[in-house]
Amino acid sequence: MTPKLFADTSDLGEIKKLNAAGLVDGITTNPVIIAQNAGNEDPVKYYQKLIAEFPEKAISIQLLDDTVDNMFEQGIMFSELGPNVVVKVPFLPNLVALEVARRLHAKKIKTNITALMKFDQAILSMKALAPNGPAYVSLFFNRIRRTSDPKIEIAKTREFIDQFSFQTEIISGSIHSGQDVLDAWISGSHIVTATPKVIHSMENDTRTVEFINQSREAWDDYIFKSKVRKSTLSPNGKHTART
Repeated sequence: MTPKLFADTSDLGEIKKLNAAGLVDGITTNPVIIAQNAGNEDPVKYYQKLIAEFPEKAISIQLLDDTVDNMFEQGIMFSELGPNVVVKVPFLPNLVALEVARRLHAKKIKTNITALMKFDQAILSMKALAPNGPAYVSLFFNRIRRTSDPKIEIAKTREFIDQFSFQTEIISGSIHSGQDVLDAWISGSHIVTATPKVIHSMENDTRTVEFINQSREAWDDYIFKSKVRKSTLSPNGKHTART
């Protein structure tokens, strides 16, 4: 299976640029990201714009912390914005997240259980929505690293999914570098979601720029010398006399 890369942003311009390069398999958002990019625009209208622009991409829209009933209704509302919406349910305490996710799951609404910091939370999420499990479980790579090894937590989650044939895919978020992207994929993540900043950091290297500039300079020098040589030749191919 080819590893997938999601854009962890709601910046339309950045997503278009990354998508044109074939790097966007899906999009993840959260309230912080939307607040940064939507400005004064109504969040729901901004989501609608995002969904309409990328109808073929799975787009995760996160619920806000609230009562079970209110979160469920909010999830219904988000799901109705478009068929590519995945309702992102933060792993709230007291099993609130799992109750909300089960109710949405019963309505055939795809869910992404997010803010998972350990394997235990991931397997509870899948057990609650068995036999298929949620569409995604999101493990926060660098937040996990504060207290344990994220690669181990990802690997155990992937082993659980494969052993019990869940349809769930692992998304690794909280990615800070290209090395994190590689480590998350190799550890068993189906998907890594990264900000444009991280993706561009993987693209850019001063050594590459240096080589390209050297190539251009060498070519320009060759063309210049070639023109000089031609200008010193007579029509019969002999050098013209210089005075």
